[in-house]
Parts: sequence; C-alpha cells; structure tokens
Amino acid sequence: MTRWGMVIDLQKCIGCQTCTAICQQTHQVASHTPWRRVVECEMPGNPEEQRLFLPMGCMHCTHPPCLEVCPTTATYRRPDGIVDIDYERCVGCGYCMMACPYLARSLVSLNGTLPLAMGTGLPETSLLSQDLQGVCTKCNFCLPRIEAGLAQGLQPGVSPEASPACVIFCTAHALHFGDLEDAESPVSRLINERTTVRLQEALETDPAVHYLVGNLPLKGQELVPPMQQQVWGWPAVLNFVWGGMGTGVYLLGLLMTVLGMGQPAGLKLLAPVLVSLGFLAVTMEAGRPLRAPHLLRHLGRSWMSREALAGLLFLPLAFLDWLFPSPVFQVPAAIAAAGLMLSQGYILYRARAVTAWNVPLMPLLFVTMSLTAGIGLMLMLTPLWGGGSRLVLWGVIGVVLNLVLWLSYLYRSADTPFQKAIGALRQPHHLFLTVGVGYLLPLLLFLAWGVSSSLNIGVTLQPLIVVIAGLAILVGGLWQKQGIIRQAGYLRGVRV
Repeated sequence: MTRWGMVIDLQKCIGCQTCTAICQQTHQVASHTPWRRVVECEMPGNPEEQRLFLPMGCMHCTHPPCLEVCPTTATYRRPDGIVDIDYERCVGCGYCMMACPYLARSLVSLNGTLPLAMGTGLPETSLLSQDLQGVCTKCNFCLPRIEAGLAQGLQPGVSPEASPACVIFCTAHALHFGDLEDAESPVSRLINERTTVRLQEALETDPAVHYLVGNLPLKGQELVPPMQQQVWGWPAVLNFVWGGMGTGVYLLGLLMTVLGMGQPAGLKLLAPVLVSLGFLAVTMEAGRPLRAPHLLRHLGRSWMSREALAGLLFLPLAFLDWLFPSPVFQVPAAIAAAGLMLSQGYILYRARAVTAWNVPLMPLLFVTMSLTAGIGLMLMLTPLWGGGSRLVLWGVIGVVLNLVLWLSYLYRSADTPFQKAIGALRQPHHLFLTVGVGYLLPLLLFLAWGVSSSLNIGVTLQPLIVVIAGLAILVGGLWQKQGIIRQAGYLRGVRV
C-alpha cells in the first residue's frame, strides 16, 4: 500500500521561503492563509548561529485529529495517506483548526483588500473563482500534480512533473518526497540511514513528514511557542452560554414538575428560544452557514455533529411540549437537551490542539456550568412566578459543586503548556468575576436569604436578594466560558 510522505533536512534549510512562495503561486493561496510556512526557531545548543528553520505544513497523519472532529466529513484520508478536504462540504466552522496540533490549517476569508499574490500580479481573490471563500484549506502534497504524473507513468518524488512544487523548487534541496511504504524509495532510504524525528509524536498521530536532524539537539525542544486561537470568538461563546443555559432551564423545569413544584409555562418556551439564539450566534461565525445540513454527516465521531443533531431534535420537541405538555414530548426533549449539554463539553475536550480544552474534566465542568446557569436564570425570574424559596437550595448545591470543579480545573497539576494557557484565567481580575462574583457572592446572598427567613427579618428584601444572586451566577458563568474559549484558547506549541 502506498503512503506518500516527505523528508525535510533541517541542516540544509536556509529559511529562504521559496517553498512558501511557490506554494502560494501554484495554488493561488493568499499570504494570510498559507499552506506552508518556514518558522525561524531560536534554539539554545544549536552550534550554527543559535537558530533553526523549520518548514511546516500538513503532516498527513495516519490518525489525523482534524478528521476525527470534522462534523461534515469534508476532511478525509485517502488510501495513499494524503489527508484532503472536500471544499463542497466544508462549512468553515474552524473546528479542525482547533484539533490540528501542527497549525497546518487556515480559514479563507475575504476581509477588505488583500495584497497581491507573490509572482502572479493578481489580487488574492483568485480563490473566489474556486469557491473556496469561507472554508478551511491546507496542503494536499500537490495532489493534482501527483495524480497527473501517475497517469503518465511518472514516479512522484523522482520525476519533477509528478512531485510537489515545494520539493522541486527548494533551492537548498532540503525537501524530499516519495512513498514511505516503498523500502527502496529515496525517502525511505533517508529515514533508514539518517537520524530523523517527527513533530508532536507524543500525540500518536503518526505524521508522514520526517525531519533529518543530524546532530542537532532537538529532542524535547518546543520549536514553535503556543499561540492564541483567533477563529472562535464571541459568537462561539454565546452559543456555549445560551445553549447551556437553555438546556439547563429545560431540564431543571422538568425536575420541578416531577417534584410537584410547578413551573410557569413561559419557562418552557424560554429554553428553545435560548438554544435557538445560541445556534444563530454561532452561525454568524461559520464561513458557509448555508451548508449547515452537512453538519449531520459525522455523527459517529464528531461531537459537533452530535450537538447539531441534539439541537435539531430539542427545538421542535421543546416547542411542542410548551404547546401540548406531555411526557411524549418531554422525555425525548430531555434526552436531547442532555445530549446537547454534554456535546458542548466534548466539543472542547476533543480539540486536541488546545491544551486548556483537552482536559478530561471539561465535559463534566460544562454540564455543571449549564445547570448552574439554568438555576441562575430561574432565580432572576422569580418575581414573575414566586418560586425563589424552592430554588435557593438548588442554587447552593449548584454553586458549590461548580466552584469545586472550577478550582480543580484551574489548579490541576498538568504539563507546562496547560499551565501557560490557563494563566489568564488565574489573573486577579478574572478570578474576581468568576470566583468572586459568580460563586462567593451568590453564596453570601443565599446565606443572607437563609438568615432573613429564619429570623423573619427583611422579608421584603428576599426577592431582591434572590434576583441579585441569580444575576451574579449568570455574570460569573458568562465570564467563565468566554475565558475558556477566548483567553485560555491557546493552540499548543509544536514540540519534537
């Protein structure tokens, strides 16, 4: 079985960026969304001027994390080992970028006037003609050249016409291409005869790109530092916030009904409205939102597909439950709500490139945050239905449980990349809003409510106390989730 791969000689690469330029010209790739790049690394111990040039692109892994999370199956792995993208299916959600530990993917967007493409003399809008605006793109080993060469009986890696453009035009002859499964291919001989390393081997992705290092002391080095993700912003945050809050409200409302506590009819309608707003918000961030039906293609492996299915089931069922209250609608709606809530946590957990998200505690943390947010919203609305006294105990339990999980997450013993990513969430101003406002203030208010009830003092202030406690929970929860997504969302550094 053929497996195409690449060998890069780091002792030969001079950092001229020729491979980057020819890649941009060959594929009409914009400079702000490169398929290849050469990173200049400061490396103590390197005898040659204390620096190293590291060419990087897609690693065409045997176990690509990007493929596992892609909700549309746009990312797929061919029998010859090349990982490619079906651009007609991609919705531009950026989830694959959160999963790729090699920083190999780019989201194509047209924001104003772009500079000229190197060597073409044409504005970098040529991707529009290929209908690639709003989708994720990456290196494909110049697949059209390989296929055209094979059709002519040429051997990729040996015949220039059948080899990737970057390999052919490398001025230092540092790039080599061929069949990794063929023991007699030039790349296989280099791997067998020389000292090689691969990036991020601890993640067990089995990349198809090998680096010749000679006597360079690279083992264990972080060659590319972590960088903050720029793809998911406030729209994604609002989806996590409103989606979690809506499902939390619905499940808690059903529990109240089961316990005979009763609930206002409007509360049932509020749940699907909130979830709808969350989906609407995240749709604003997708590059190709009209392709949303493709999100259901990867239910077997992608948690984003499962979130989409759960939401698609929950919305009509919850609405029907509001119109015609019945267990016939309530039971499947509750299952869908729980699935949506859990999926949101697993979406982050499966993003292997983001160390602050790829934590086993993340799904449970998001479930408790969603339920606690639901309690907070219910407490805020108590003046409309007078159910505050029955929710205070739930509020205490939810806040205490969530506080324990949050502190366990923040101060867990973990590797250095996690500690760097989580640093922003440990800053005093962030702790003030999450721990102080979101947890300690509600607990103090619940205590004041309890004292007031026991001593029959300030009874008229009790509704206000409950409302403020609910508002504090919501503010803290919002800041928690935006902190996880936006501030702690660092893509892991690239290690040997």
